[in-house]
Amino acid sequence: LVVFDGALYFAASNGAYGTVEYGSELWKTNGTVGSATLVKDIGSTPDSSYEGSPEQFTVYNNELYFFADDGKNGFEPWKTDGTDVNTELVANINSTPSTPATPANLTYWTTFSGSLSFTADDGNGVELWEPDGHSPAVLEDINPGAGSSGVPYRDDVFRVFAGQLFFFANDGMNGFEPWVYDGTVTGPKLVKNIDTLGNSPGD
Repeated sequence: LVVFDGALYFAASNGAYGTVEYGSELWKTNGTVGSATLVKDIGSTPDSSYEGSPEQFTVYNNELYFFADDGKNGFEPWKTDGTDVNTELVANINSTPSTPATPANLTYWTTFSGSLSFTADDGNGVELWEPDGHSPAVLEDINPGAGSSGVPYRDDVFRVFAGQLFFFANDGMNGFEPWVYDGTVTGPKLVKNIDTLGNSPGD
């Protein structure tokens, strides 16, 4: 449940798996009895068992952001202003047909320094991203190379403290260690390589 623009938004299924709704989709209500309405049927594939399964809602820049699966692109970032026509895919980050994005490849949004940060895997590993309209970009490729994830799959990966964004990341050399981003063009930096003896890249 999340409050946005005078309404309460949530994911729900009306139990219909046919030509109208396909399971869990985006709904909203103004709080009165009988007011719950479907915002958009995101899962548009005519598969009787398919559903958009929107999750991880957050309000940013007068829009509601979330992750969902339209049946063609896997789980990707979406946004809405509360209307069907303006509920849209932000970007298909992982466009590799053989490895569509999954919920595990996306991590809860965090608002920091006037922008929205999240993690995603474009096929080259999980890294930090920031949406910019329809052109999300990798904030920093911490662990370069195909399939080399710099940031772990976790729903508590971010913490804002002392005006900076902290998280754990693996640069491929020091294992998972604390990193910090101050919002400037210099990008994220390693706070400290705490375990210099036994911290392998996979830890």
